[in-house]
Formats: sequence, structure tokens, C-alpha cells
Amino acid sequence: GRTVREIVGEDYYSEMKPGIEAALAGQTVRAERLARPVSRVIWLQLTYIPHFDADQRVVGFYILGYDITERKQAEEAFVRERTLLRAVIDNLPDLIYVKDRDRRFLLINPAWSRSRGIADADGELGKTVSDYFSKDQAEQLDNEDKVIIETGAPMVNRESVTVDAGGQKKWHL
Repeated sequence: GRTVREIVGEDYYSEMKPGIEAALAGQTVRAERLARPVSRVIWLQLTYIPHFDADQRVVGFYILGYDITERKQAEEAFVRERTLLRAVIDNLPDLIYVKDRDRRFLLINPAWSRSRGIADADGELGKTVSDYFSKDQAEQLDNEDKVIIETGAPMVNRESVTVDAGGQKKWHL
């Protein structure tokens, strides 16, 4: 028999050592690591599991390894696409927002924030149109949101007028 260190080499063993020590102390540990074999880069999920004898003493350990490269690549693609989408949303001059089913704001872009005189958009999340508009206007906007939520149909090419934080009328399409 060869030791783990002899099989995987000194560099890789030094990365595995905390998991091995935890397993030998009776703990199950899961870790993810980037591996660089000769042909390609792969991501591994390693689970270190203690092996107990009949008296419940740790007498060894198992290491289960799974190739999670595809999952990691999908996660990285998701982050890239989300970052790109957020950059588009944040840089469009159009007023963009996202609400939940209770019609609370989940996202507002900088153009929307500026139109309402808001300096910190993150501090405004969770609020409703009632927090920003007159009672009549908030009621109209809220009713429109209800229709969209109930029907699932978008409201397209509808002109509306709002009053911004400075009291100026603004027309929107």
C-alpha cells in the first residue's frame, strides 16, 4: 500500500490534509477544489468520510470524489450573464423595476431612482408605489400591476404620465 500523499503528490496532499484530518477526527467534510490534470481543468467535489470500527473508533477514512465541472461552468455562465444583464439594466435611460407578487419593489435601476430623487436604491427595496406616488396615481399603478400579475400579459405601448420627485410631469411609453 501507498499513502495518500504518495498517490496524489505533495501539493495536492497539502490541500486535502484538512479534510483528511477532519475525517480522522470523526467528522464528515465536503469541499470543492479546482484540479488541473494534464489534459483539462476540472472541478471536484470531495467528501471525506470517517470509517468507524465496531467500537465506534475511527480506523480510517474514505474520500468520495465527483467531477462537478459542468455545474461550475453553468454557475460561472449564470454569473457572467447576470452581470451583463445588470449592466444593461443599470445603464439604460429607461425606468426599469421588478416587483414581487405583493407588488413590492425587488429591483429599481438608477434611472428610476433618479426620477424619484432616490440616492440609495437598495434602501428602497421592499416598498410599494404608495411610498412614491400620490394616492390616486399609486392606486392606478397598483391596479395595472394587479392585472399584469393576474393575466400574465405584459402591458405594451401604453403611455402614462407621472410626476417626478421635483414635481415635473414625465411622460412614459
